[in-house]
Amino acid sequence: LNNQEGNFICVNGILIAYRGNDKSVTVPYGVTGIGSGAFMANETLRSVYVSDSVIYIDSMAFASCSELRLVCVPGSVEWIDEYAFSGCSNMTTLTIGSGVTLLDEYAFSWCSALKNVNIPANVTQVGAYAFYECTGLTGATVGADVGDYMFYGCTGLTNVTIGSAVTRIGENAFYGCSRLQSVVIPNRVVEIGDSAFYNCIKLSKVTMGSGVTSIEDAAFCGCESLTAITVPDSVTSMGQMVFFGCTSLTKATIGNGVVKIPESAFSTC
Repeated sequence: LNNQEGNFICVNGILIAYRGNDKSVTVPYGVTGIGSGAFMANETLRSVYVSDSVIYIDSMAFASCSELRLVCVPGSVEWIDEYAFSGCSNMTTLTIGSGVTLLDEYAFSWCSALKNVNIPANVTQVGAYAFYECTGLTGATVGADVGDYMFYGCTGLTNVTIGSAVTRIGENAFYGCSRLQSVVIPNRVVEIGDSAFYNCIKLSKVTMGSGVTSIEDAAFCGCESLTAITVPDSVTSMGQMVFFGCTSLTKATIGNGVVKIPESAFSTC
């Protein structure tokens, strides 16, 4: 597909620029990629329907489209590159197709109106800060491994469902999610990363699966509403300051696998 006329400018099947001012756009069939910055900072676009010939969405493709509200990504899309939808501050609805395997870093950062997100299990790699400071996000279902800083600063997040196939919760993944109240960590999760739930001040209940072997430094530091915790027998390594500042913690059951508990693990509890 090559088209140098009209609103869509395509070269060798790649949509490199959009020059229109329509509120709703359907990316034409035959386009295989949406190029870097193709729609960047478009101030009129409200909804985007991506055709099922598209394989990838490149970096900053829709970044700072301040009026964009609805995005439908079909199953044909395999990866969404860094900053692709960053700063789409009015986006409320996001559908991620079943073919996506990569959400790159900052892909949906600062999408402050986004309410719910469902990340399917087919996603095998999530870059750092993928949903950084999506402050309006209230619910998330995560079928893929939880990437580093994935929901950092999502202060409105109250409910998260972590899928049974997840094996890792990355460092700072839920840092500062100050309204998150409970979390169930499934049995396949092996590692809970550094500061994963740091300063989740409303987090009162944590259910830890039987597969966890490592809880890294400050993983639950500052979770001041947490009243009880059970560390399963599978855990063999606990980092420094894991439960530091959990001022409401009155009961901790530590499994037989932990050989040494660092002095700072329960400081100020």
